[in-house]
Amino acid sequence: MAVKPKALKELYARAAGRCAMCPGFESVFKKQVCDIDIDNKNISEAAHIIAQSKKGPRGEDGFSGNIDDYDNLILLCPNHHKSVDDNPLRFPPDWLHRKKIELEKFVENSLAADNRRSRDISSLSLLMENLAFTRIRGYCESLPDSFNSDLFEVGSVLDGFPIDLPDARPFYDEILEFNFSDFEKTYRELSWLLKSNFENEKKHLISVYKDTIQRGNTLTILFNKGDLYPYKESLDIQSEICEKRDSFIQSYTKLMNHLRFSYTEVNLNSYRPYIL
Repeated sequence: MAVKPKALKELYARAAGRCAMCPGFESVFKKQVCDIDIDNKNISEAAHIIAQSKKGPRGEDGFSGNIDDYDNLILLCPNHHKSVDDNPLRFPPDWLHRKKIELEKFVENSLAADNRRSRDISSLSLLMENLAFTRIRGYCESLPDSFNSDLFEVGSVLDGFPIDLPDARPFYDEILEFNFSDFEKTYRELSWLLKSNFENEKKHLISVYKDTIQRGNTLTILFNKGDLYPYKESLDIQSEICEKRDSFIQSYTKLMNHLRFSYTEVNLNSYRPYIL
């Protein structure tokens, strides 16, 4: 009895056209074999785990179901098909079934990973539409002398991100999640330091940032270099701000590079400011 087309379709679909024994589950569709062009030929073979004949490889084990059905088939390249049939003791039925399951799990997990990546891409794309990501470095690069007040808008977007997309974090990509978490952490540290040194109602505290310059829609906040601020303390504050700035720019650059090279589908310049 020949293997039915339905069984072959299921075998190929679950194996995604890959040999269950080749390293890395190599595809059975070849363009070349030994440097000879074979025009994308299908070199796979639907091998019987237990032979149709009792005298064949592993035939003495017997099979209770349809011996030509999917459950008794494994997709192999010709070389591995020959190997398992020439060495039935080395490749018993249980071992072949495990390899078959291993391949199918590999295919399933690979497809699931693609779905997870798609979710990360969707979350990042929405974030970039609401966050002027490529401008962030420019907001704080001139610290401690001054910074752009739009730097604080970054925090507002980060605060809203888990509310608008509660299932976005953690990202499925572990490297992305690590880099994004570091970016967020260093931003919070820098933002808190700047806000804590603003002009406030406590008159005995001298504000580090007080004067502002308005240029169009951009508000630049300047470092207070007035005589009232103790010189030594001023240097300490500036040093701390520089340290937090450098740490933030480093983490921002690392995240930027990961996005540029690993998430080319995401438009990092898709931010469109909301205009009333």
